Amino acid sequence: MPILKSAAFILVSVLIMLQASAGVAAPPSQTGASALPTDAQLEAFVQTLQNELLKEQKDDTLICYQSGKVGAEGVEPWAWSPGEVEVRDGQIVRATINGKPIPLASVRRVLRPGYIGAPAGWPWDPKSTWYDFGSQMDMAMWALAASGMRVNDPRMVKAIDSYLTAGTPQMTYSLAFRVKALAQLSRAPGLDEKKRETVRGLLNNEADALALAIRDEGSYGYLSYPPLGYRPVAQGKRIRWQGKRLNTDRVCNSNAQFGCYGVAVAEDAGFELSSSYWTKVTQHWIGAQQADGGWAYPLKGHSSKNMTDAGLNSLYLVVDHLWSNQLSGYSFPVGAKYKPAAVPQMQKTFDAIKKAWAWYGNAHNAPVGERFGEISRSNLYHHYGMQRLGLSSGRKYLAGTRAWYPEVAKAAYFGGELPPAGNNTMELAWRLMTLAFGRQPVLINKLQHGVSETEWNYYFRDVAHLMDYINHETEQRLNWQIVSIDADDTDFEDAPILFIAGNGQLRFTDAQLQKLKRYCDFGGTIVLHPNHNSEAFRKSAQSTFAKIFGAEFSQLDARHPVYSAGYGKPSELATINVQGLSDGGRTYCFLINGDIAGAWQLRMRSTHQRAFSLMMNLRMYAAPLQTVRMNGRLRPPRLQVPSTAPMVTIARIKHSGNSWANAAMFDAMKGYVGPYQVVVKDQVVATEASLAGVQIIHVTGLQNYELEKEEVAALKSAIEKGAIIVIDPAAGRSEAAEAGARLAQQLGLTCGDLSLDGATLTRGIDSWLGNTRLSSAPKVLSELSMGGKSAGVLAHVDVSAAANGHFVFENPGIGTKAARQLWSNLLTTAVMQNARASSQPATSRPGAMP
Repeated sequence: MPILKSAAFILVSVLIMLQASAGVAAPPSQTGASALPTDAQLEAFVQTLQNELLKEQKDDTLICYQSGKVGAEGVEPWAWSPGEVEVRDGQIVRATINGKPIPLASVRRVLRPGYIGAPAGWPWDPKSTWYDFGSQMDMAMWALAASGMRVNDPRMVKAIDSYLTAGTPQMTYSLAFRVKALAQLSRAPGLDEKKRETVRGLLNNEADALALAIRDEGSYGYLSYPPLGYRPVAQGKRIRWQGKRLNTDRVCNSNAQFGCYGVAVAEDAGFELSSSYWTKVTQHWIGAQQADGGWAYPLKGHSSKNMTDAGLNSLYLVVDHLWSNQLSGYSFPVGAKYKPAAVPQMQKTFDAIKKAWAWYGNAHNAPVGERFGEISRSNLYHHYGMQRLGLSSGRKYLAGTRAWYPEVAKAAYFGGELPPAGNNTMELAWRLMTLAFGRQPVLINKLQHGVSETEWNYYFRDVAHLMDYINHETEQRLNWQIVSIDADDTDFEDAPILFIAGNGQLRFTDAQLQKLKRYCDFGGTIVLHPNHNSEAFRKSAQSTFAKIFGAEFSQLDARHPVYSAGYGKPSELATINVQGLSDGGRTYCFLINGDIAGAWQLRMRSTHQRAFSLMMNLRMYAAPLQTVRMNGRLRPPRLQVPSTAPMVTIARIKHSGNSWANAAMFDAMKGYVGPYQVVVKDQVVATEASLAGVQIIHVTGLQNYELEKEEVAALKSAIEKGAIIVIDPAAGRSEAAEAGARLAQQLGLTCGDLSLDGATLTRGIDSWLGNTRLSSAPKVLSELSMGGKSAGVLAHVDVSAAANGHFVFENPGIGTKAARQLWSNLLTTAVMQNARASSQPATSRPGAMP
């Protein structure tokens, strides 16, 4: 059975031991390999990997053909040889090797010009060739499609055209990769519709085969095409199978993992599948779990991190594709409940998952050589599994306090080094697959709170399935995760939306309530959801959040963007009663009166579209479409400000136009706007005495305002003495903008364009304003001057809410990073002016934020 050994080594052992198989040099020191890349470095590296993988494209034709009689376990001896084929209407009608025709029935796969990969040591002896070289193409196509490679790129067009006539691989690994690649391509934006139809036809046929290849007890062997014991029967373009699965082949958990993963991706893309398939998968993975909670490569053996990844990932697929569908009787507003007959089997799955997580915790505390997150090229199989597990479970931390994403990012990035020249297709593909989905930002955090999981996670796949819808609508890949109420503040900042569900009273400590308030103050949006339309939850939420913010919930107007931002009919969406808390600039907390999460979990888009459209509008309202990161997936830590750092005193001027707006902005910016000690005097009535020693004067508000003559005089005097003034309309409100412009005139300030040529105030801002330069956007920022000297900035759009981390849907101004860069520049300018005034050297210079 040489092909069985070959399959195992090539697609598992060889990939896990790439150094030995590809002659890769020993990794550099851990300092370089384990250095954490930035988001920008990862995005650039993904493009580099895509380009390097496409450099592996070939312009010849290779034919894989049956070279002997079918042997044990249904194995077909095959060989690869250069040849030529003739294609009509996407079908191969003639194949020749050395100019001689060969029977089409003997052709197993054909790699036409545009295929990716090259067999090491080609040509091989056909008599000893058992290796499915085409698997390199399958891996490469899945990696490219999953990582977002544009399908209209000429190189990708050529690769896809080649792939559509490549034929079906025999090995489980290869077929699973191919099914996933076809599933991804079937939904790829920009794909020609005729080609998409071809892709979907291939997907249905090959996913059929992969699903039928599962053994009766739910495992997979090394070979899946044709399914052992079945024979194909053509029905038009669709292939049907007749027969019964023979359970005579050798199996392993690695094959079982990839087999069910391929089927799951196909089902997500619309492939229709019987639920009995997932019942078999459940049976296998629970039965194969070791006593210690982990899984082994063979069915019984020593638990390993790779196979425990596999077991957990597969059980989460069961949760997603089987148990999440066991709700019944959904209706709005009361929701749905699980079928009583399904609950015991569901519980067995969750018990197995809990046991496996305990194994993970023990593995985390093992000796260094046994830990789960070592950084090396030889461990990409595991890091790919970690990425899948983090995303499918919603966990940020897989064991202890070690976040999975930095581990995965470091492993795939590996200091930015590319493998040495040679046969690199598999390593490039693995590294690209490992970065394909995990690097994308988190949109929604789901809050873990209360004593039991049913308090917050009754609908255990609600947010996961909602994210599937949002990603489909926006043609983006955004993620979700679970965050504990006891987590660090920075975990909350991973996502702009915090989803809090429950079916009873909320029980938060004062410290936890302050954490939720801080989250909203710093730009986050909270969505409160009463599972089963729980009155206890609703009343508790109303009283709890009134206590936090000192405000009462009010009914949203039918014109609110949550109803009218472009998804669904406002009149229909308004039938879902939503209340909100607003700071005058934005609604930062929403209470949904009714259960819509049950519809998300059941994917009821056709019958309950309003439940999805409402959240799509809320997504648009809470964060910019192009970026949802509050601080980045791999955001740098906040700067620690030393006690010896320069001090800047800022006065926020009190007036009648809601001058308290964005009161938390300087706390939110702390550590992101330079190493300065910032002292904020809030709601200051402008007088000579109150402005003494103030270096920056900030005038902002949400409404119209007018200062007294004495206050204007005090401001003017402070500016003449060297204070910098910043005037902006909070949340971009037009009446506040008009009031600010009047104030500038009253102060005798001249308004002009900001210079981009090395000016301290604008350093680093232009790159964050998109393609429009400041000089051509006079309605963004203007420079204020007095007596020919720069005196500050008049903003015609918001720079306060943005600096605070808020996104204002109705009046978007510059982004958070640009606003904070502006404030960093202002602080630096104040420090430098103060140093000049005191004849002392400034201790810092303007520059980009961390």
